[in-house]
Amino acid sequence: MITVDIQLTLNDAANAAGPVRGDDGVWFCISFRRSGQPVRRFPSTNLATTGSGKGMGYASVIPNTIQADNGAGLTSGIIGLCNKGQPRKLDDWGTLRAWAWGASRALDYFETDGSVDARQVGLEGHSRYGKATLVTMAYDQRFAIAYVSSSGEGGRQASPPQLR
Repeated sequence: MITVDIQLTLNDAANAAGPVRGDDGVWFCISFRRSGQPVRRFPSTNLATTGSGKGMGYASVIPNTIQADNGAGLTSGIIGLCNKGQPRKLDDWGTLRAWAWGASRALDYFETDGSVDARQVGLEGHSRYGKATLVTMAYDQRFAIAYVSSSGEGGRQASPPQLR
């Protein structure tokens, strides 16, 4: 049986007085990151009332829990689940699109969480994860902003973040 268990690390905003959002800028950020990388944290878990983290939340999604980043994994993960364990066709979706699907599922969750204003969620990524951020933004118009520090070889050239 093929299962997909998306690992998402969410900064605890349980002590916030209301929905976690800011007065300007990015209010909630989802970052693509490798398993084992340290999770970025704000100075306090009370994100609504602390200094530089005022009004901001942070989540990290582990893309390899959605879909492996190699051809050997194309019969597992979300692609394998959709294809019932069979290899994908050449024109079927690939790993970057699978990761984008997973980020959209995280946003689906945030839409049910009263501590997050899901209309003010951004994405960030670097290198391969920068490409995943671009693909996610292309397929899911609900994300408010993207910060791509680099989209690596074959990706998009550097430009300032754009609000939707």
